Amino acid sequence: MISEIPITQGVYKSQNQNSVKNTAYAEDLINIFIGVAGNNYDRPTLDLLTTLDSIEPIGIYYFDSVFVVVTLDRNIYTVSTTGTITNITSTQLPGEDRPVFTNNGNMLIIAGGEDPIKWEGQGNVTELLGGSPPFFGSVVYLDGFILGNRLDEAEGNKVIEFSTFDDPEEWTGTFFTCNAAPDPIQGLAVAQRELFAIGEVTTEIWQNIGADPVPFARSFVFQYGTRAKNSILSADNSVFFIDQDSRFIRISGRELVRLSESVEEEWARYETIDDAITYSFTWKGSLHIIVYFPSVEKLWSIDLRNSQWTEWRGYSSDWVRTRFNCCYYSSEVEMTLAGDFSTGKLWVFSEDEKTDAQGVFVRERVFCQRDGGASVKKMASFIRINMKRNVASAYEGTTPEINPMLEIRWKDDGKFWSNWRRISLGLKGEIRNYIETYRLGIFRTRQYCYRFSDPSELNITSIETDEEVMTS
Repeated sequence: MISEIPITQGVYKSQNQNSVKNTAYAEDLINIFIGVAGNNYDRPTLDLLTTLDSIEPIGIYYFDSVFVVVTLDRNIYTVSTTGTITNITSTQLPGEDRPVFTNNGNMLIIAGGEDPIKWEGQGNVTELLGGSPPFFGSVVYLDGFILGNRLDEAEGNKVIEFSTFDDPEEWTGTFFTCNAAPDPIQGLAVAQRELFAIGEVTTEIWQNIGADPVPFARSFVFQYGTRAKNSILSADNSVFFIDQDSRFIRISGRELVRLSESVEEEWARYETIDDAITYSFTWKGSLHIIVYFPSVEKLWSIDLRNSQWTEWRGYSSDWVRTRFNCCYYSSEVEMTLAGDFSTGKLWVFSEDEKTDAQGVFVRERVFCQRDGGASVKKMASFIRINMKRNVASAYEGTTPEINPMLEIRWKDDGKFWSNWRRISLGLKGEIRNYIETYRLGIFRTRQYCYRFSDPSELNITSIETDEEVMTS
């Protein structure tokens, strides 16, 4: 009987495989996104744009028609969409924290744990922000004000100071205090014209009510905070962060949603997640959130349209981590720029390039176990993989020896994986919408895995198998 092997869900990491048996989840999903129709397609690859004459980037932003890049040695560069680099460093970014960016339309402001700096656009260089603002952990723009959480341990790091209205370089020491709980502010974010002050165990929401001399008033408090200050992200009219219980959450208005249930068991194995960093980018009409764990060299992303997670991996001779340290998506130029984790290389997210950071691009899905609802013996006659693919790809071979190959293997009854079986995707110019392989043996419970590493597009729409229950 022909039945479908569902592929419409992302990864679900569980120590108890029976909890996800016969579901559409994947035990592992590597470098594969789940489409709106449930298809499995390639995540963006990293294609080299240019290389900075410096060490690795630690922060990227888009302002005044260029990307602004801060490197580990605290220098600042602009990079055009075509890769032209300009060093705009007159004043290096003070402090040791990762950079936090904001702008008021005329000026870019960057904070890194000490004095914030400014850049007033192309033709200028970086300078200290005027008005002698205090050391800031983060900065945001809201309703004509620049606001920052003041780094002062004597005050418990609970104070938010703000500039004069419409003048980011006039600071009079006016402030307000987040005192819903005795937890220090980890960072600030803005969503739907509200200020979010995220502490270790609480998140306070403040609104501009127009009062004088302090126009901001607290309107709501969530009993959720974070120890991972770099995980705080504002995107899609919401605020995201990893909370104090190691869950990735989204706050939209007064609603809180837990997004990480399917990956929390995996994250719990990490030595620490307090160094997590988050970024957002748009891809094929979906907003994705990247969660990067530097200390364990792991990178995950979630598609907010369908809430499906996937793991990113890069492959070379000596590591299996993605060459990624930071990124920024510009909607103005519809481009995502990413910084390398150990060099000055800058990558663009690419749909067309099918190598990854100049290395092999491996896509792999490990399915959950399936038994068709019965533990009786079954015989599998064939498996058919239906697909859309770019048959005109310049990478595809013209002889059977070099054309793209998909590999498939399986594991029966929780025992050992079979050898890989290679299946040709067809020669260049052939219109082939599916591939098949036959005589797959007898099993009670089966787990499949497919892998594809040739530099060609792969877009799997569905998978079918012919399995018959054995009567004797």
